[in-house]
Amino acid sequence: WGGQGGGMGGGMGGGMMGGGGSTLASDQTLAAAEEIGDIFKQLINFTEANASSFVLERPLFDRILNMPPESVSMMQGASPVFYHDFQMNFQKVMFYGIEFQLMIFDLLVFTALDKEFNSFAIAAFLTWLVGIFVDHFRQSFGETNISRKSLIDGRFLI
Repeated sequence: WGGQGGGMGGGMGGGMMGGGGSTLASDQTLAAAEEIGDIFKQLINFTEANASSFVLERPLFDRILNMPPESVSMMQGASPVFYHDFQMNFQKVMFYGIEFQLMIFDLLVFTALDKEFNSFAIAAFLTWLVGIFVDHFRQSFGETNISRKSLIDGRFLI
């Protein structure tokens, strides 16, 4: 009996200690995330105050080949550098700016489904489902795209 009781006691004690360690790690993680956020906010505020020095136009060769900015490892110790997005590349990862096309798409889907099923309610419901699918597809594809292009693991995207 002593071996079984000791095993259970050890298991419980380990579980309790593990729970406390988890809370400590969680607190440390939150503190580190807050510190990183504060540093990032200071960097952005500094960059906004001195935008003419840090917001640049991409070199011609980079624009033609749609090359990403220089590697971060090459810029260690350097000042932050941001580039103008004249081609509106950032809009390509969101639905921003294509609301009219999305409305036309929804109308076409609704019309096709209404013609097929001869039911307004079924067509409206299926159009709603198609819209949810498109939103989900765009979100997952967009996150994967941003993660790949920014070299940031997808788990760190909010």
